[in-house]
This record gives sequence, C-alpha cells and structure tokens, in this order.
Amino acid sequence: MSFREHLLIQFGGLLGVNEEWSCNLRMQIGNPEPGQITPGSLAYNARENWIQANIEDIHGDIAAWHNGAANRNSAAAQLNYVKVNQIGPDGRYLNLEETHVFGATPGPRGNAASGDFSASLCVSLWTDAQRGRASRGRFYPPTGQVTYEDDGSVNATTVTAVLTSAQTLLDNLNNSPGIDTQNPRIVVASNLGEPGPMRDVTQVAVGEILDKQSRRRRSLVENYQARPVTITA
Repeated sequence: MSFREHLLIQFGGLLGVNEEWSCNLRMQIGNPEPGQITPGSLAYNARENWIQANIEDIHGDIAAWHNGAANRNSAAAQLNYVKVNQIGPDGRYLNLEETHVFGATPGPRGNAASGDFSASLCVSLWTDAQRGRASRGRFYPPTGQVTYEDDGSVNATTVTAVLTSAQTLLDNLNNSPGIDTQNPRIVVASNLGEPGPMRDVTQVAVGEILDKQSRRRRSLVENYQARPVTITA
C-alpha cells in the first residue's frame, strides 16, 4: 500500500493555554498526465521550489480564513504555523533535512467567542466519486460558540456562513501563484493500492451537527467543586 506523491498542508497552533489544534489538507501540483484521475506531480526539486515560493501565500489564505468572522473559529485558537511538505509513497516527508513552515507566535485568532475546545463544525471534502477509496475527506476547524435550534442542530445561517468560508479557502488555495504552470488543487488521497487513488476535491459540505475532537482537550485538568450534604437523623 502506498500514496501517490503529493503535498501535505498542515496548519494549527495553540488552543487556549495548554491545548493545540491542527488540520490537514492535501494538495497536488503538476499538469495532467494521460489516463490519470488526478494530474501527476512535478519532479522533486520542482516541488521543493514551488513550496518555497508559495508557502507565504498559502499561509495568507489560511490566515484570512482563520480569523474571518463568518467561519466561527474560536478566539481561543491561534494560527501559529502553516507547514507545506512533500509526502512520499510511505506517507512520510520526502525531504529528510528540512521542514517547510511559515508562521509566528502569537498568531492570528478566530473571531467567535471561545466554546468547548473539542467541538468542531466539520468541513467535508467531496470528489466526483460517490463512494470508495479517496472519494471523501474532511477537516475539523476549531469551532467556537454557535447558535442552536430547538432540535439541537446548529443554526442554518451559521452553517451557510461556515460553508461559504470553507469554499473561499479552497478556491484561494487552488489559485496560488504559479497556477498557470503548476496547477495546484486540493485533493483526497488514499494509500490503499499500489499506489492508492487520488482525486480532486470538487465540492465542500458542512452539516448541522457539531463533531467532537477529544484530543483537543486532553490537557485540561478537571478541578471539582464540592459541598457537604446534610443528612437528617
């Protein structure tokens, strides 16, 4: 089992004082190859040069999404880094000597009031394949407080705003500098195969129910308050 070579975009940072959040997107660059579902990648050195030339722009796209008011990202979540690196067939970084990263601490924050750190209004990534390998993907933004309906679902206006923000993010990433020659686009990739399939993301979707990311609250220490109960003899 192996991946087709591609780029991994990882972004995240501090969530509150002790927690962290992170999201991953996968990208392919290079012009189409005959017979491929998704165009093949450039040579190694060309990909390295493209990353170095475009990582600041990618950071700018993600920062604009992260601190935009519409997407409901938590004000407790800082964007401290964006990493863009080549992924090899084994799922690991191809460059063993350098990690491409751009960002700073403190970084831009989300605009929604802080809520449950483990809550996320998941963004689903859809391809033209309705089922099977590399047909669907997702990422979990650090969602802050949202408005609920009586049935417990998130208000539809909020969902639409988050969806529109995610659509803009992917459109901007797909329109990175050099698009005329390098053809960047967000993809879903699977390592189930030799190599596994890779497909372009053609739609984004957001549902009305919050998901849970328990690893985003693993450092929280629960401090109990207690009071005695009077027992009458």
